[in-house]
Amino acid sequence: MPRTRFCLVFLVLAGLVLSACSGNWGNEQAISSTPSPYSKPTSSLVAVGPTHAIGKSTPTSTRQSAMPTATSAPGRFRIVKISEQGQGIAGAWWSEDGRSVVFATWGESYEIIEAWWRYTISTGKRQPIESPLDLNPEIWTQLEASDVDDVFVWFGGGLSPSGARVVYNRLPAGYTYTPAPDEVYLTPYEAWTARSDGSDAVKLQCYCRHIVQAIWLDQERKVILICGDEGGNGVLVADVDGNSCVPPLDGLGVSHRVALSPDETKLAFPGLIGMLQIVSLDGSEIQPVARWGYMPNWSPDGRRLYYLHVVEEFDLLADVRVYDLDTGVNSLLIPSPLHTSKDTVSIPIGTFVVSPLENAAVFKCGGLCLVTWAP
Repeated sequence: MPRTRFCLVFLVLAGLVLSACSGNWGNEQAISSTPSPYSKPTSSLVAVGPTHAIGKSTPTSTRQSAMPTATSAPGRFRIVKISEQGQGIAGAWWSEDGRSVVFATWGESYEIIEAWWRYTISTGKRQPIESPLDLNPEIWTQLEASDVDDVFVWFGGGLSPSGARVVYNRLPAGYTYTPAPDEVYLTPYEAWTARSDGSDAVKLQCYCRHIVQAIWLDQERKVILICGDEGGNGVLVADVDGNSCVPPLDGLGVSHRVALSPDETKLAFPGLIGMLQIVSLDGSEIQPVARWGYMPNWSPDGRRLYYLHVVEEFDLLADVRVYDLDTGVNSLLIPSPLHTSKDTVSIPIGTFVVSPLENAAVFKCGGLCLVTWAP
């Protein structure tokens, strides 16, 4: 399904490294910070690293300064496998207090979530829970939505954080055209939003054929749409009342998942040429962060950006790095692979969510792994 291409790619990549994540797991194991062959110094790469911090830069989309060398932050980490080996992970998020992780696992189809779980950090216990928000799956039939799947709904922004609204694609009313077998034709899907009970359906003033990610802002009065189409993914900001839609990134393309800063003023995203960058929504500034950086996670105060980093474009295993917006410095936080007394644990490009306490993260590892470090 077009809107879930990211999640499906991540699942495939994670599957390729299952052997690196298997073995005899204890409840918790210490992990050494032996550098990975993938964690070359940033300074050895071409056009890799940050310019000056955003708060200190000249307001322009083209001005850049010299990129400082990344520093390393070695140490010891602890790891816990919080789901069973081979259990398909649809996605995960942290509680606001950082004390627990909620995650979902697939059914056999890898399209429908089968079960929800909560893992409590202090007790190390995992228990099944009900769906975090009440949403009747029949709503999509009522709204005539096209190609809706559980990853987009729960982890891609299809359902707003409060559970009050949904966003989706649908065909125009009365659409019946059937293209010829050899005809080059793009189905004219439209972007719509509605209340989660199916009422107040509104067509958005955006050309967004496939919504692959949605980010709600301004108390859910606006929604950022990551739109998949031929030639790459674009970004649009739409009013949920259907009155306006603007492209904030001035033609910049997006290749993977996007993250909105806590103050809702900046987007962090990997561009089409592999550069992780931070862009002000008002278009005043573009800040390069790192070449081949993915899955950005903002700190709660918006002063740091955590992300996965690979050395070459098609590498499957990633290190964890953190970019400090105040100093403009990239640091190696967690090298991959990590070595325990029993196993070698690798971090693939895929699900990666940092705790709001900034002392832990979860990632796919043939299931779901929790890695913790000193704050």
